[in-house]
Amino acid sequence: MRRLSHDGPLARAEDLLFEIRTLRAEISILEGNAEMEIARVRERYQKQLDPRAGKLRLIEGELLNLMKKEKAEIFAAADKVELTHGFLFFAQGWKVKIPRGALARIEAEGWSEAIRTAKSIDRAIVEAWPEARLAKIGAEKKMAESFSYEIKRDGLGEGGHGEL
Repeated sequence: MRRLSHDGPLARAEDLLFEIRTLRAEISILEGNAEMEIARVRERYQKQLDPRAGKLRLIEGELLNLMKKEKAEIFAAADKVELTHGFLFFAQGWKVKIPRGALARIEAEGWSEAIRTAKSIDRAIVEAWPEARLAKIGAEKKMAESFSYEIKRDGLGEGGHGEL
């Protein structure tokens, strides 16, 4: 049984906190049950999946090796071969192999166009600036409201925080 010690908006807030707390506890229990059931199902099927996944990797590797070894015969007529159960594709193009240490060499040569630089504003630093400096970049400090809540923990389940 719940006692409300408040009237008006505080009573409504009390009711809402109670509902949030109750729903979080129910969700926590249901998620725990679901995770346990999923783990049992995953374990049961994993014994069947593992050998098949291993065999699949081997067969895919064998197919790729076959295509590479027998390239001339398989792709004699076209770069795309249609078979009963699928297609085989061959493509050829230039690829640049970049060695380790290439970044330092590029920098040393001054070839900055080959170097990516991601620029972004460090918000924590800008937020600490005086208002005069903020004005120079078109920024301004203004009062912002923040609302949050915290659910008390007890035997009902997970407590927690929420923000709007």
